[in-house]
This record gives sequence, structure tokens and C-alpha cells, in this order.
Amino acid sequence: MICPSTQTLALAPRFTPCSIRWKRLPNGFKLRQSGLRPCRKRRWWSSDPRLCSPKKAWGMFIFAPQVAEHRTSSLLDLFRTTRERLLSFEFEPSKRCNMPESYKRICVRVFLMVFIVILFSVHTFPVAAQGARWQQPDPTANVFSFAQLGYVERIMISPYDTTQVSFGIPATWVLTPDSSITLRLNFASSQAGVQNTGEFPGGTLRISFNGVILRTITLAKVGDFVETIPLSPEALQPVAADGRHRISFIFDARFSCEDRTITSSLVIRDSSTIDLRHQTIPLQPNLTTFPRPFYQPGSILPSQTIIVVPDAPSEAELRAAMLVSAGLGALTGGNLQYRLIPLSQAAAFQNTPADFILIGLPGSLSILEQVQLPYSAKEGGWLLEGITPEDGLLQLAVSPWNPNHLALVVSANSEVGLIKAAQALSTGKLVATGRPDVSVISQVNPAILNESVPQDQTLFSLGYENTTLGGFEGTYAAYFFPASADQVLSLGGYVDMVVSSTNLLDAEKSGMTVFLNGRFLGSLRFTGDAEQVTTTRLQILPGMLRRGNNLLEVYSDLIPIYDCFSPDLSSNAVVISGLTNIHLPVTSQQIELGTLINLGDFPSLFSTDRSLGDLAFVLARNDPAGWEMASKLAFFIGRSASIPVANLQAVYADVVSDEIRQKHNLIMVGRPSRLPLMTEINAQLPAPFDLDTEQAVQPALLVNYRLLPGVNVGYLQLLASPWQPTNALLLVSGNSEAGVPMAAETLLTPARLSQLSGNFAIIYNEQVLTTDTRLGPTKEALGAQLPVAMTVTPAPSTVALPEFDMSQVEERPAWVLPVIIALSAISLVIVLLVAGRAFLVRNADNKNRTLQK
Repeated sequence: MICPSTQTLALAPRFTPCSIRWKRLPNGFKLRQSGLRPCRKRRWWSSDPRLCSPKKAWGMFIFAPQVAEHRTSSLLDLFRTTRERLLSFEFEPSKRCNMPESYKRICVRVFLMVFIVILFSVHTFPVAAQGARWQQPDPTANVFSFAQLGYVERIMISPYDTTQVSFGIPATWVLTPDSSITLRLNFASSQAGVQNTGEFPGGTLRISFNGVILRTITLAKVGDFVETIPLSPEALQPVAADGRHRISFIFDARFSCEDRTITSSLVIRDSSTIDLRHQTIPLQPNLTTFPRPFYQPGSILPSQTIIVVPDAPSEAELRAAMLVSAGLGALTGGNLQYRLIPLSQAAAFQNTPADFILIGLPGSLSILEQVQLPYSAKEGGWLLEGITPEDGLLQLAVSPWNPNHLALVVSANSEVGLIKAAQALSTGKLVATGRPDVSVISQVNPAILNESVPQDQTLFSLGYENTTLGGFEGTYAAYFFPASADQVLSLGGYVDMVVSSTNLLDAEKSGMTVFLNGRFLGSLRFTGDAEQVTTTRLQILPGMLRRGNNLLEVYSDLIPIYDCFSPDLSSNAVVISGLTNIHLPVTSQQIELGTLINLGDFPSLFSTDRSLGDLAFVLARNDPAGWEMASKLAFFIGRSASIPVANLQAVYADVVSDEIRQKHNLIMVGRPSRLPLMTEINAQLPAPFDLDTEQAVQPALLVNYRLLPGVNVGYLQLLASPWQPTNALLLVSGNSEAGVPMAAETLLTPARLSQLSGNFAIIYNEQVLTTDTRLGPTKEALGAQLPVAMTVTPAPSTVALPEFDMSQVEERPAWVLPVIIALSAISLVIVLLVAGRAFLVRNADNKNRTLQK
């Protein structure tokens, strides 16, 4: 409270005579009154019985931060705002308020300490790993802010600058001419201070929609202003190949070209909006547009898909699901929200605003009876004239559960045909058979992509064309290229960058920077000579290449000689030629793969083959959660490798053939006790398991720790394959059903993936603890780094090997217990001080009364 006599912020005592008239509290806070009564006879509290009414007094008030509601940008801002508003409350002083100043200061400090602890505890409590939360879009919404469209607010600088906003709309929407754009702009210019009229020729802003110019705004006044621009009928059709609409802006301040001391800037606020008035039309199933409408780039409504497999899928049906997942990852850039579920759970998702992909043979999916397909199945087979038993079949229909979504069936009359259908879908290039909603696949040939990686690869041979940087084309380019295990371990590689540039660039200020797998490779500068085509050789240092897919990135910084050469920015451009060559030789000297790989190499470690033909998932039977995690890993690998077609394998752990063991990189997903293959590799793992308790043992530790029961943790272990040393084996596991998703999500989350290194990791809630057992014995145990909530105690053992016993993740951070103890101690001291003071005051009163008598 605030004592009326001093207006000092203080922790409210349990009983007080000070009544209060409240103003509105800060956003995100709630105020709850305890209802305590202040009827106590104390020197600094009034004993006036009229003040004992609850209407005249208040008790301890509790402030509960509601993190999901407050909009403060930081904890400091939140605290500052709260303190200022608390100090602005109006109080009505009572007759007496004689609390000593020292106690008031103590109360102030305690209150502030408790308040800060509450804030930080709410903001730092880790959240337990959960499944993906489905967004519930509002299909009736018309108005969207630029921020919702993915636009990031930026400053446009004179004399010329440009930016754009791209977005997609649902397949059932058709825009109408009453749509409009409302721009919230801020213009600033150095001319504003020298103009007496208040208006001056500051420049223009040209707005286009889908390539059609809508309006040119004259910028004559500084400050904020709003412009509403209707969309013309001829601009309503998208011209981009992916179906996205594009709003383009050109800021033209050529008035400042003659005087370089004049500068101006323009900000298009992300609070600008677009009103997308539309009509709703029925869906027209068309396989030739796949992956649309399952995935619409930049969609204003999120794309969501449910993949359904049989409750007990065969290996072929499980493999088909992994093939589709990997293909979707590549086709959508990893931006599709989806779930993989067994048939028995499908009913729970039928009201979800999502498309469905049903994978399996007709006899395994009873749900097919609910879908109105072009061709139906009878007696366990598809009735389609001309189809052979080994042909794949894709059929598309309007979802029976939501008319605004689709249901795609991936099936066949045999397991061989089912794999063909899944592989065809993974390419995203489907050809209709007779009608747009049916496709029959006779053959898929991923083997043509499995040739050995050549020593010289041009961008043309990798499928890339000449790339223009600068102007509207942007300042960034990315290229993926494969590298074999032999090439990664060899020296002498280089990249010959072939670049063509305009002679209107300022050669001294312009240049390009090249990165390989996120590491600096080299830079290019322009000579300014008449020769505009240059070749620059950039040497690849050891350790920069990755086994599998590699990423070459180019950033340009292009400055024209004269800013005002061209209003359309065409003078500010360079072209990266498709003749740019990547040379990766193979030498006789080889490094053992097991000493080179580490967990941080995921996923590139498993994308050596362009179609993932050397990758196999090893899964447990009757493990839908493990299947979904494997599906997401395949999705992530497919997205990272940009595969043209998926050709990976998926097998059950109890029937792994010799061919799979010897010719494939393996990713095993599931609890150790459910993977029969574990008995063959357990002894060679960086941290072997006790298969009875599913607890990991880390042989490289000198100290043994045992954790409290009931803790869920995930494990990641990487090693060279026991059956083929040139291949890798990754184990994604856990000591419980909740532990496996923890491990998988670490690989799928870039921020947590970047924390991985070595060959062994324990994942505890949000913590990622890694080590490398190949470096020999260590005193540092991963278990010793875990929070206090996971108390460790020495465990007797007859062998000198450490052991971990891990079970349910507690969600309390390590600092909570010490803070609680410290606050309790402080509170006890305050209570003792107050009690002592009260005792001394009472004794003094008694003595005074005795003397007066």
C-alpha cells in the first residue's frame, strides 16, 4: 500500500485503517482482495471502531501476472509500467497512519523483490513438451494486417527503395473489386525544416498489386498519414506461378538527386491492412496443382493436413507414409502443419479445419467408405478399368467432413503399387488420367538419381538457371549440391563463381559474399573494367563440406555509381551464371567416418542420396507416437535436402534385412525395449541401455549418478553403422513414451539442434546436454548438469561404469527452491523485527501508564 502520510510504496500490512479509491490497473494484472478486517489495537493502527468496516479498509492484495494477456515488450517495461501506475493511485488518508519510516522502507524492498520474483518465475518456467497445437483460423475474416501477412516493418531510404508483400488465399476464395488496401505511412525529409509553406516535393510512392499499378502517392508532408486504395478488377488475378498475390512498393525520391545533402525516408507500417472481400466457390479437386491447395505459400490461413495410416500398417504402408512425409517436406519448404495418426484416432480429427491424406491398401482403411471418390473399392480392390495390380492410384475428393477441404487417397491394389503412388506424390508433379481428380502411376524411376556424385557440378547441371540479384530480385541466392563421403574427406575442392555485372555499379563499394554451410567461403568484388563477366575461384577448406546435401549461399551488396540512374532499379543488378562450377575431387586418403560425424551434422548426414535412397527408418510395431516422430524426421530431412523424389525405406525393428543393414544409413526411433534390433547394437552405443529399465549407461564417466524415479528424458546417440562403417546410425529414443518426442523435437527445432554436438545427448524438458564419448573418460557427468529437481545420489555398482536412472520430467527450474528459502528467511527476519518493535512499544506504553498513575 501507500502510506498517506508519506506517499511511500509499501507492502500492505495485514490490517490497516487506510481506505483506498482505485484507478484502472495495468493490462495483464488482476487484483484480488482478501477481505481481512483491520480490527487490531496497535500504536500505528487506529483503534477507532468506525474504521473496522470492510468498506473502509483493505487487506493484503495479490497481483497475479497473466502472461498470455499483457502486451509489454519486456519484463523491465512491465515492471516500470506497473510501478508508475501503482504510484498514481489516489488514496484517502485515515485519521492515523503512524508506521515508522524504517519499516516502510523494508516493506518497499520486500514488495519489489516479491514482485520481480513472480514476474521472472512466470516468464522462465519451462513448458513441458506438447504436441503441435492446431491453429483455429477464422474463415470469415476479411481484414488482415501486413504483419499477419508476414511483412516486417522497415525504413525505405531515398533516392530509391522498394519492398513487397506476398500472400496466398484459400482455394475457395475469389476476390471481388470492393477489396482495398489501407496504408499507414510515415514520411520524413531533411527538407521539412527549411520549407515555410509546409509542403514540398518530397517524392512519390507507387503501389502495384499483381503487377498492376493502383496509385502513385505524392509525398509532400512529413509525419504520419493514411491512404486507402481500392483494388482494380484487372489486378485481382495472381500472376505468380505459386498462386500468391503480391503488393509492390517503389519509393521514388529523385528530387534529392541534385542535392546530396537532402535525404528522406518512408516507413510502411506493419499495421497497414488489406481488406480481402471475396466470394466463396466450391472446391474443384485437381491433382495437377498439387501441393496446392493442401499447401498454399504464404497463406493468410494456415495450411493443416492430417495423414491417416492403418492401425496396424504393413511395412509397405508405413514406408508409403514416410515417403509422403519426406515429399511434403520438400514441396512445402517445411511450412506445412500436419499430424500422422492411426485410423482409430481419425474420428477425433474430423472436425478439424484440415485436409486429409489417407494412405493404405483399400482393405486396411475402412474410412474410405465415407469419402465420395471418383472410383470406389469393392472386395478389397479398386474397380478401375485398365489399372494393373502393380499400378499406383491417387484419387482426390472433397472432404466429407468439411466442404472447404479435400481428402487425398494414396492407394493401390498391391504393396508395390502403393509405393509407386507415394513416390509419385512426393514429386509434386502429377499427371491426371482421364479426369483431373485421378492419377494412375505405372512406374517411378528414382534410381536414375542415384548416380555417383561427379567431381564437377555446374549450377545448370544441378537444375538452376542464371540468377539475378539486385533490384526487385533481392540480394540473396541459395544453391544446394550433394557431396559423397569420399569427397567430404578429400582436399582440393573449390567453387568457380561466374558472375556478370553492369558497369553502372560502384566497383569500390559493391561486392558479394559467399557462405558454404553457414561458414564464410570467400568474397567477390567488381573491377569496374569494360569486361563485365568475371570468374573468381574460392577454395573450400577442410571440414566445410558435409556428407550429403550442402548449401551454398550468396549475399550481394550492390551500390550504383549514381543513385538516380534508373527509377526501376535495373542498374543495381548482377547475374550469377549457371556455369558456376563446384569442383569436389576424390583422393585416396580417407578419414574414418566414425571419428568425423557428430549430432550437429543432422540432417545433412542422412541426405547423401538425392532421393534419400540410402536412408532407412527402423521402427517399433504398435507405436503410433514413434511413427509420427519418424514421419516428422522424414519431413524435416526432405525439406532440408529439397529432394526431387522420395525413395527412403521404413522397416520394423524385428525384421531388418541384411540389405537394409549394409546399404543404408539407419534412423531408429522408439523406446529401447520395443526395438528388437537393440540387442545387436546395444554394446556399441555411446551410452548402452539397460533394456529392462530403459536407462542409459555412459561408459566414459568416472562417476556414477542415479536420478530420481518418475523423470522423462530423451536420448540421441550417433555412431558408425556396425554392419557398414561408412554408414551412420542415429538412435532417437527415451526412457518413456514422453521421452521419445523430446529427443525427436530437439532434432526438429533449429534453436535446439544448434546445441547438439558429439555423439550422445540427453534431453531433459528444454535442456540439451551433450558429450562425446570418443574423447575418453571424463569427470563431468551429464546427469550432474541437470536441475536440482532431479536430485542425484550415488548408486552402488560392482562395475566401474556409470549408470543413469531417468524417469518423469518435473517442470520446476533449479533456482525456485533457493529463492523460496531466501524469501522465507527474509520474511522471518521482518516478522521478528516487527514483533520485537511491537514488544518494545508495548513495554514503553506500560511504563508510561505506570508513571502517570
